[in-house]
Amino acid sequence: MFNYSALWCLWTDFGFTIAGKSNLSAELISEMESMCKEFDTRLNWDYPQGPLLWSAEQQEDFNKRAEKLYKRVVEELGPEYEVKLHLS
Repeated sequence: MFNYSALWCLWTDFGFTIAGKSNLSAELISEMESMCKEFDTRLNWDYPQGPLLWSAEQQEDFNKRAEKLYKRVVEELGPEYEVKLHLS
């Protein structure tokens, strides 16, 4: 779902989707963009191959919130879309 510096977290089999072209509410889009920026804070940009900056607790908290976000995406998009959650 999240990828460093992506600024967006919905992807298709062919690449990422565009926020403004989705059928999602402005509130949900804003929350997704915020979580994408937050995800970038777990990487040590000065030493990317080193350990992540987040503790296990921070990662667990983020993943729980990402799961809630995923459920909202599924609900807003409706049954005509197949949505899968991928967390790292």
